[in-house]
Amino acid sequence: MCHVVNRVRCANTFHPLFGQAVEGTYLDQAIARANRVAEGKNNGLIVDYCGILKNLRKALATFAGAGDEDHGRGEGENEPAKPNEELLESLNESISFVAEFLRKHDFELSQIITETGFAKNAAIAQAKEVINQNDETRKRFEVMAREVFNKFKACINVPGVNGYRDMRDAINVLYKSLQADKEKADISDIMKELYEIVDGSIDTTLKVKEPKPDGG
Repeated sequence: MCHVVNRVRCANTFHPLFGQAVEGTYLDQAIARANRVAEGKNNGLIVDYCGILKNLRKALATFAGAGDEDHGRGEGENEPAKPNEELLESLNESISFVAEFLRKHDFELSQIITETGFAKNAAIAQAKEVINQNDETRKRFEVMAREVFNKFKACINVPGVNGYRDMRDAINVLYKSLQADKEKADISDIMKELYEIVDGSIDTTLKVKEPKPDGG
C-alpha cells in the first residue's frame, strides 16, 4: 500500500490496509503525501484502521525529534494531528466570516435555514443580490465559501461537526446557485456567438430571377 501511495505526488486520503504493519520511513512518506499542500486542499485525512498513530509518533522521533516517550509530557510534545477543538474553532471562524460579510448588508445567513417555500427562495435571491454587487464581492464570497467547505471536510469525523452542518449547507446553497447562474451566462454567450456566425454566413443580397414569359 505504501509503495502505491509513494508514487502519488499529492493525495487527499491515506488508507493503510487492515493488519499491515506501516512503520518508519514508509509511514512518514505515505502520510506526507496526504498532508502535502495543493491548490484547493485544506488538509489530509488519515484513516487509522489499525492504530498507526503510535508508529507515527515513533517515526516523528526520528525525523522531528519527538516520539511516544515524550507524549503526554507537555514540553517538547509533537502531536501529529491537530486537536478536534482547534479544527472546530477554525471551521466556526470561517463560517463567521461569511455570516458577517452578509450581515454588513442587512442579511442574516440563518434565514436560508429557517425559511421555507417561497420565503426561502426570496431569502436566497436577496443574499445573491448582496454577493453580486460587483466582481470583488462575488469573488470574495466564493473564496470564503470554499474555505468553509475545506474546513468542514477536515472536521468530517470530529464529534460536534454536525452542529455546523446547517450553516455549511446554507452557504453551499448560495455557492451552487451562483455557479449555476454563471454556467447559464456562459451558455448564453456561446449561443449568441453562434447566432452571429450563422447570421454572418447567410447572404441576404441574393436576387431571385423572375421566370421569362413564354416565347421569350
